Amino acid sequence: MPTIHGIKNCDTMQKAFKWLDANKKTYTFYDYKITPPTENMIKVWLKQIPI
Repeated sequence: MPTIHGIKNCDTMQKAFKWLDANKKTYTFYDYKITPPTENMIKVWLKQIPI
């Protein structure tokens, strides 16, 4: 199941939720305002950036 991080009230996030729900896709959502990313999460994300 995909994990999505963002701000729930963001227009782009609203469009993404609408598309995911319309296409019956399951996902886990983390709102940055409620659950900010941890230092470890950021380190993992940075390792995934191709240099």
